[in-house]
Amino acid sequence: MGKVWKVKVDEKEYEIRLKGNKVLVNNEVNKLKDFLVKREWFQTAYAVNIGTKKALLIVSSLIGGTKLVIDEKDCATGETYVPVNIPKWSYVFMALHMINLINGLLGAAIGLIGCSATVSISSNTKIHIAARVALDFVVLILVYALVFGIGLSLAQL
Repeated sequence: MGKVWKVKVDEKEYEIRLKGNKVLVNNEVNKLKDFLVKREWFQTAYAVNIGTKKALLIVSSLIGGTKLVIDEKDCATGETYVPVNIPKWSYVFMALHMINLINGLLGAAIGLIGCSATVSISSNTKIHIAARVALDFVVLILVYALVFGIGLSLAQL
Protein backbone atom coordinates (compact mmCIF):
# COMPACT_ATOMS: atom_id res chain seq x y z
CA MET A 1 0.00 0.00 0.00
CA GLY A 2 1.62 3.36 0.70
CA LYS A 3 1.28 6.40 2.85
CA VAL A 4 -2.21 7.99 2.76
CA TRP A 5 -3.39 11.43 3.87
CA LYS A 6 -6.96 12.71 3.88
CA VAL A 7 -7.10 16.50 3.74
CA LYS A 8 -9.71 19.19 3.20
CA VAL A 9 -8.84 22.12 0.92
CA ASP A 10 -11.42 24.77 -0.01
CA GLU A 11 -14.24 22.69 1.50
CA LYS A 12 -13.39 19.71 -0.72
CA GLU A 13 -12.01 16.39 0.53
CA TYR A 14 -8.81 15.03 -1.04
CA GLU A 15 -7.06 11.72 -0.59
CA ILE A 16 -3.34 11.81 -1.27
CA ARG A 17 -1.62 8.47 -1.59
CA LEU A 18 2.09 7.86 -2.04
CA LYS A 19 2.81 4.64 -3.96
CA GLY A 20 6.44 4.09 -4.87
CA ASN A 21 7.51 6.87 -7.24
CA LYS A 22 3.92 8.00 -7.86
CA VAL A 23 1.55 10.24 -5.96
CA LEU A 24 -2.22 9.80 -6.35
CA VAL A 25 -4.47 12.80 -5.68
CA ASN A 26 -8.05 11.49 -5.58
CA ASN A 27 -6.82 8.49 -7.61
CA GLU A 28 -5.29 10.72 -10.32
CA VAL A 29 -1.82 9.28 -10.93
CA ASN A 30 1.17 11.64 -11.12
CA LYS A 31 4.88 10.87 -11.24
CA LEU A 32 6.82 12.34 -8.33
CA LYS A 33 9.71 13.44 -10.55
CA ASP A 34 7.36 15.93 -12.23
CA PHE A 35 6.94 17.75 -8.90
CA LEU A 36 10.56 17.82 -7.69
CA VAL A 37 11.41 21.03 -5.82
CA LYS A 38 14.55 20.33 -3.84
CA ARG A 39 16.81 17.37 -3.21
CA GLU A 40 19.05 17.38 -0.18
CA TRP A 41 21.30 14.84 1.44
CA PHE A 42 18.64 13.05 3.50
CA GLN A 43 15.37 14.24 2.02
CA THR A 44 13.60 15.22 -1.17
CA ALA A 45 10.77 17.76 -1.42
CA TYR A 46 8.00 17.76 -4.03
CA ALA A 47 5.36 20.46 -4.66
CA VAL A 48 2.02 18.76 -5.32
CA ASN A 49 -1.10 20.65 -6.41
CA ILE A 50 -4.09 19.94 -4.16
CA GLY A 51 -7.03 22.05 -5.21
CA THR A 52 -5.94 25.69 -5.11
CA LYS A 53 -3.03 24.99 -2.77
CA LYS A 54 0.49 23.71 -3.23
CA ALA A 55 1.34 20.98 -0.77
CA LEU A 56 4.91 20.07 0.07
CA LEU A 57 5.50 16.32 0.06
CA ILE A 58 8.71 15.57 1.92
CA VAL A 59 10.26 12.13 1.49
CA SER A 60 13.04 11.49 3.99
CA SER A 61 15.38 8.53 3.94
CA LEU A 62 16.56 8.89 7.54
CA ILE A 63 14.71 11.58 9.43
CA GLY A 64 11.02 11.60 10.19
CA GLY A 65 9.68 9.52 7.32
CA THR A 66 7.30 11.03 4.76
CA LYS A 67 5.31 14.18 5.48
CA LEU A 68 2.64 16.16 3.67
CA VAL A 69 2.70 19.87 4.52
CA ILE A 70 -0.02 22.38 3.61
CA ASP A 71 0.13 25.98 4.85
CA GLU A 72 3.18 25.15 7.01
CA LYS A 73 1.20 22.44 8.89
CA ASP A 74 2.00 18.73 8.94
CA CYS A 75 -1.20 17.05 7.68
CA ALA A 76 -0.69 13.96 9.85
CA THR A 77 -0.19 15.75 13.18
CA GLY A 78 -1.60 19.23 12.63
CA GLU A 79 1.59 20.68 14.15
CA THR A 80 3.61 23.43 12.51
CA TYR A 81 6.16 21.88 10.19
CA VAL A 82 9.77 22.68 11.04
CA PRO A 83 12.26 21.80 8.28
CA VAL A 84 15.06 19.47 9.27
CA ASN A 85 18.25 21.31 10.04
CA ILE A 86 21.30 19.17 10.74
CA PRO A 87 23.64 21.13 13.02
CA LYS A 88 27.26 21.49 11.90
CA TRP A 89 28.60 19.89 15.08
CA SER A 90 26.81 16.61 14.30
CA TYR A 91 29.09 16.11 11.28
CA VAL A 92 31.94 15.48 13.75
CA PHE A 93 29.99 12.58 15.26
CA MET A 94 29.09 11.26 11.80
CA ALA A 95 32.76 11.35 10.78
CA LEU A 96 33.67 9.39 13.92
CA HIS A 97 31.02 6.80 13.03
CA MET A 98 32.43 6.52 9.51
CA ILE A 99 35.76 5.34 10.92
CA ASN A 100 33.94 2.01 11.28
CA LEU A 101 34.15 1.65 7.49
CA ILE A 102 37.62 0.13 7.99
CA ASN A 103 36.04 -2.67 10.07
CA GLY A 104 34.54 -4.39 7.06
CA LEU A 105 30.95 -4.76 5.97
CA LEU A 106 29.55 -5.33 9.46
CA GLY A 107 31.44 -2.35 10.90
CA ALA A 108 30.29 -0.17 8.00
CA ALA A 109 26.65 -1.23 8.51
CA ILE A 110 26.83 -0.50 12.23
CA GLY A 111 28.58 2.82 11.47
CA LEU A 112 25.76 3.80 9.10
CA ILE A 113 23.20 2.95 11.77
CA GLY A 114 25.17 5.15 14.17
CA CYS A 115 25.18 7.97 11.59
CA SER A 116 21.44 7.63 11.15
CA ALA A 117 20.88 7.79 14.90
CA THR A 118 23.20 10.81 15.16
CA VAL A 119 21.34 12.71 12.44
CA SER A 120 17.99 11.86 14.00
CA ILE A 121 19.04 12.94 17.49
CA SER A 122 20.99 16.03 16.39
CA SER A 123 18.18 17.45 14.27
CA ASN A 124 15.50 16.96 16.95
CA THR A 125 14.92 20.52 18.20
CA LYS A 126 12.54 19.30 20.92
CA ILE A 127 15.59 18.10 22.88
CA HIS A 128 17.93 20.63 24.54
CA ILE A 129 21.24 20.99 22.69
CA ALA A 130 23.33 19.74 25.64
CA ALA A 131 21.19 16.61 25.84
CA ARG A 132 21.53 16.08 22.06
CA VAL A 133 25.32 16.27 22.26
CA ALA A 134 25.33 13.90 25.24
CA LEU A 135 23.03 11.43 23.45
CA ASP A 136 25.22 11.56 20.32
CA PHE A 137 28.25 10.82 22.50
CA VAL A 138 26.43 7.87 24.14
CA VAL A 139 25.43 6.49 20.71
CA LEU A 140 29.04 6.81 19.54
CA ILE A 141 30.33 4.91 22.60
CA LEU A 142 27.66 2.20 22.19
CA VAL A 143 28.43 1.75 18.50
CA TYR A 144 32.16 1.41 19.14
CA ALA A 145 31.51 -1.00 22.03
CA LEU A 146 29.28 -3.09 19.76
CA VAL A 147 31.85 -3.21 16.95
CA PHE A 148 34.65 -3.98 19.42
CA GLY A 149 32.56 -6.72 21.08
CA ILE A 150 31.69 -8.33 17.74
CA GLY A 151 35.36 -8.14 16.70
CA LEU A 152 36.48 -9.90 19.90
CA SER A 153 33.79 -12.55 19.50
CA LEU A 154 34.82 -13.26 15.92
CA ALA A 155 38.51 -13.33 16.85
CA GLN A 156 37.88 -16.14 19.34
CA LEU A 157 36.25 -18.41 16.75
